[in-house]
Amino acid sequence: MSSQTLPLNEWDASRARHFLVTTPMWSHLF
Repeated sequence: MSSQTLPLNEWDASRARHFLVTTPMWSHLF
């Protein structure tokens, strides 16, 4: 169970970080 949640969380975090870096507007909102 933990193994499945680990990669999923990591992938989500990586995508979210990339999105924030590509979209400065998001950073301003947050």
